[in-house]
Amino acid sequence: MLENNETYDSIIIEFQLSGSTLKVMKESIDDLTKSRYNICKLLKIQSFKVETIESNEKEFTININENKLKVEGYKKKQIELKNNIKVSKHEIKVIKLHLNKLGDKFIQQLQQSKKLNEALRIFSRREKFKFIKKIIFRSYRKVFLKYSNQMVIKNQIIECNKRKEKIRQEKHYYTNSQQRHNRKIIMDRIASAEIRKNINKVIKQINFFLIKIEMLKDYNEIENKFILEARQYEKYNGIKNQIKED
Repeated sequence: MLENNETYDSIIIEFQLSGSTLKVMKESIDDLTKSRYNICKLLKIQSFKVETIESNEKEFTININENKLKVEGYKKKQIELKNNIKVSKHEIKVIKLHLNKLGDKFIQQLQQSKKLNEALRIFSRREKFKFIKKIIFRSYRKVFLKYSNQMVIKNQIIECNKRKEKIRQEKHYYTNSQQRHNRKIIMDRIASAEIRKNINKVIKQINFFLIKIEMLKDYNEIENKFILEARQYEKYNGIKNQIKED
């Protein structure tokens, strides 16, 4: 490829390779050429520069650190949402206890209302032998002994209806409160799920940058190995040339 040839030529010029050294190090030159070409693709640059590698490595490190802070922030928010859900669930349990108690109270008031209305019907009936029934029938006797007149019963019915209405209002309040907590739980769960997605997305970005940094480190190792090898051949050729001159 043309790009590989340009990279290959630039390496020869950069390290001033020629003659026997060029022949002996051909495989190492090919490895470094391939590595530099891959780095150019990775960083999306036209030509290889050491400064570009260093600046990109710093940039990748900064991005990783920033993304790690984002993950920490997301996790804190997620813990907060989980705690909110726990609080809402606890509140719902408390509300259900109140609703159960109110339900029992309402049933008692319904029973009381039924008894009062029955008592009022007995007082209001226009029938023969009512006086005798008051003596013979227990239900009649109980009503006439307990209540002196219809007005007493009516007043108690009014009070009973007030209590029932108050219970209805309290039940309505607690039911609305329960619904608010249920909606809050749903919203918090949706928010928590969205945060999980964001965390996974940011972690993928961190891993992506880590891979890039690892590739840069791998390149540095290859280049350092190449430089060491080139110096050894230069030293060897220098000694060899000195012996020939002697």
